Amino acid sequence: SSDLSNPTQLSLLAPSLMALRVEVATVSGDTVCSMDALAKSTVGDLKHKIEANTGIAYHDHKLLCARGVLQNTDYLEAYVDGEEAEERILELTLVKKCKCVDFEYWQAEIAKDWKKLRRAPNEVRSDRDSVLLAVRQNGQAFKHALGDPRCDRHCVLEAVKTDPWALSHVVGPDHSWAENVFKDLEILQTAVSQDGQLLKFADSSLCSNRRLIETAVSQPGCGPLLKHASRCLQCDRALVMEAIENSTGISLSLIGHNLRSDREVVLANARRGWSYFSELLQADPWRADAELAAIVLRPGGRATVGEQLQYLDESLRDNAEIVLMAVRSSGTALAVASHALRKDKDIVRAALENDPRSFRYADMTLRSDKEFVLEVIERMPLSRPLPSCTSYQRLDMLKHVSMDLQADKQVVMAVISRSPWDLQYAENSLRNDLDVVLAAVADDGDAQRAVGGYPAGAAAQKPAKGRASKKKKRAELLEKVRPMITVLENRIRTAERERDHALLKDIERVLAQGIIHLLRNASNCTA
Repeated sequence: SSDLSNPTQLSLLAPSLMALRVEVATVSGDTVCSMDALAKSTVGDLKHKIEANTGIAYHDHKLLCARGVLQNTDYLEAYVDGEEAEERILELTLVKKCKCVDFEYWQAEIAKDWKKLRRAPNEVRSDRDSVLLAVRQNGQAFKHALGDPRCDRHCVLEAVKTDPWALSHVVGPDHSWAENVFKDLEILQTAVSQDGQLLKFADSSLCSNRRLIETAVSQPGCGPLLKHASRCLQCDRALVMEAIENSTGISLSLIGHNLRSDREVVLANARRGWSYFSELLQADPWRADAELAAIVLRPGGRATVGEQLQYLDESLRDNAEIVLMAVRSSGTALAVASHALRKDKDIVRAALENDPRSFRYADMTLRSDKEFVLEVIERMPLSRPLPSCTSYQRLDMLKHVSMDLQADKQVVMAVISRSPWDLQYAENSLRNDLDVVLAAVADDGDAQRAVGGYPAGAAAQKPAKGRASKKKKRAELLEKVRPMITVLENRIRTAERERDHALLKDIERVLAQGIIHLLRNASNCTA
């Protein structure tokens, strides 16, 4: 064994164990002490030795050299250059600090409550021992530390043990020490074992450490953290399967190329979640895989899952069982079903139960079938749209039936009983039919906008240029409703003569809903 107290023998060892002769003097030049120290020892270690040799407390002095104040976490060899490097001598100046700060008092207070560190003097917040007292109680105390402790590995490790997110407060001089912290496997392992999300702070040099990556992705909901792993680990089947089990599906881009064609891996990923279904289904050879499609479109999935039908192979979009699962989760998936299945009444019914708007995607043979249309109307929900509503809130069913059914009074009456605003899509003669109009405006006064020649939507598209155009338009409208006025007057007289109070009450309600407003506007334009 070597005698480490002998500088001659030390110089023969590794450079990290080479000895330095440290000479410490006061500002006036008086020698304080001389001692041997290893080049790899820290300034903090040297200050403890000075305290043991001279009795000058660690906290009561600082050391200076030609470069400035020595930082406690720096190695002594960093301050040796020039002639000193050849002679292995380090000359330092000791300066005593002001003793106006009572470290013992503040450390006693911090030991009782770590929050006291926030209100402590800067000298205490820069003191390693005081910071350690605080972070051992709560890692969040680390954000109140100043100076050297923020760069001290031991302080960081102790803080992370009590609160892993203390890692987010690590800041060193020019961020250099922060990089070293994020390269420190022990610190990152301690943090990630408590919260896998902290893997994002790990340096790229740790991305190939299997134990660290496995610690992160094995936690619930942390499977997508596989994105921080190296390509080699993304090809590790066991690790990928563990990440999938702890996620709601992970992107294929996070899985190695050798595993993207692994059936067990892909099916497990599909069973776990919905996030990347479209990515799975767009990749060959999975577009034509019926088992994968059945997993994706399984009952009880999310409402948007059915829309993934568009990514399946054409052979699967012609599969009645697959399409039926799709439309049950999203009625609009009917739009991408095969032409033959859009004629299937059972599939269309299932789509309509999920979303009435999907009627537009049914084949025209069904939209021309009066019996089927009436059956569907009976199952439709009631709709009470306002003029400001979007088409999403309206059924617009009459818009998509055949022209023959748009002129069929029975169909029109059935539709407007569910959605009065659909009157705008009825044939012109029915929009002037008093029974139809009364049925529509009785439930929705705004349906009176569809009365007359053009549907509400078409009328709105025709620009009115100037006062003359508006008057002309109103005059035309008056001409169209004049026959209705005559019929209405006759019915009122009949009701009064026969004392039919029920009919009178219906007429009053209709007038209250907007017809009087319509007639008044039309009359004003001719005045």
